[in-house]
Amino acid sequence: MQASVNRKRSECYEQGFLTLQAAGRPCAVPLDAVIEVLRPLPIDALTDVPAYLLGLSVLRGQPVAVLDLPRLLGQPGEAIGRWLHLRVGPRRLALAVPSVGRVEHLDQLDWQPLPALFEGDAARVVQQVAQRDQQLYVQLNVMRLLPDSLWRRLEKGASAE
Repeated sequence: MQASVNRKRSECYEQGFLTLQAAGRPCAVPLDAVIEVLRPLPIDALTDVPAYLLGLSVLRGQPVAVLDLPRLLGQPGEAIGRWLHLRVGPRRLALAVPSVGRVEHLDQLDWQPLPALFEGDAARVVQQVAQRDQQLYVQLNVMRLLPDSLWRRLEKGASAE
C-alpha cells in the first residue's frame, strides 16, 4: 500500500510547473492546469463578491471568472501584467498575475505541507511550499482558487441570462 501511495505521489510531481511572481513571492502552478498565458482583457465587474474576484471576461468564447492572485494572497495593489487561463476540473478561470516566469521541473524539490504562513483565502489556495536557491516557492492548488459557493453563484447567474 505504501509503495502505491509513494508511486502516485511521485507521479503527481513528475510534471512541469509554470512559475510566476505574486504578492512578492515566487509561485508555481501545475503546467497541466494552464491552457494559455495572455494579456489582460476587458472585465465585467460583479457586485457583492470578494475583492479578489475581479469579475467575468470572455476567453475563447466562454465566460470565465477573473481572480486577482496578489489580492487573494493578501497583497492588493500589484499591477497585473498577464492572465493565466486555467483548467479547474471541468471549469475554466483566469488568474491575474503581475508576471509569469518560465516552465520549471520543480518535482525534485522537497515540497512540504503548508506551515502557518497564510491566513483566510490565501491558506485555502496555497497547497505546499519548497525552497530553491534561497527562495520559498508556494505551490497553488488551482482546484481551490474559487470556493464552490462562488462557482455555484456564478454558474447560476450565467444560466439566468
